[in-house]
Amino acid sequence: MPKVGEAVGQPDQWKERARSRNTLHQPGRKQAQVGLQPLGPPVYRRGAGDRIQDLEDADWHDTIEVNLHSAFYCSRAATRQFLKQGGGGVIVNVASGTALRSSPQSLGYAAAKAGLVNLTVSLAREVASHGILMNAVAPGMMETPMSADALRERGQTYLERIPLGRIARPEEVAAVIVFLASDNASYMTGATVDVSGGMLMR
Repeated sequence: MPKVGEAVGQPDQWKERARSRNTLHQPGRKQAQVGLQPLGPPVYRRGAGDRIQDLEDADWHDTIEVNLHSAFYCSRAATRQFLKQGGGGVIVNVASGTALRSSPQSLGYAAAKAGLVNLTVSLAREVASHGILMNAVAPGMMETPMSADALRERGQTYLERIPLGRIARPEEVAAVIVFLASDNASYMTGATVDVSGGMLMR
């Protein structure tokens, strides 16, 4: 079983898994209709290629595919399964603080995550009458393999922007996801929860 924050597979595999019904965990008990299956890390291409004049079509499409399309495929498959079982269920998307407060050279990633926030709201309205809850989390900077280079190069800059003064551990974001998937969040839907250490404060 992968650890929290650990990469799983390659981008093409993540895209295929996202399209597959097998990505979903399908428990036998209706009250446990929650699938928390690792899909894989997001694709975030940094550097000159993210400037719009240099951005290649393939990089743009890969970023949107993994960060937005994959969530659509999984949400559609989960919704179909929940409806087949008579309604009820929980879906939690992992967005990003970048969706709400973007920065230069994050064009594709920011667009995909902003789309994911709005997908969450739109689908929450669509399926609420069936008892299906749809929420998202918006993490800030975390200690993960994807962020390792950025933290080495600009770690102090990030710390200065985070009111809590430290980088998040993946387990701290995972705890919020578990809360949203639990009965304790049974009256929440359509929300994007800020888990950015105070960078967003919304």
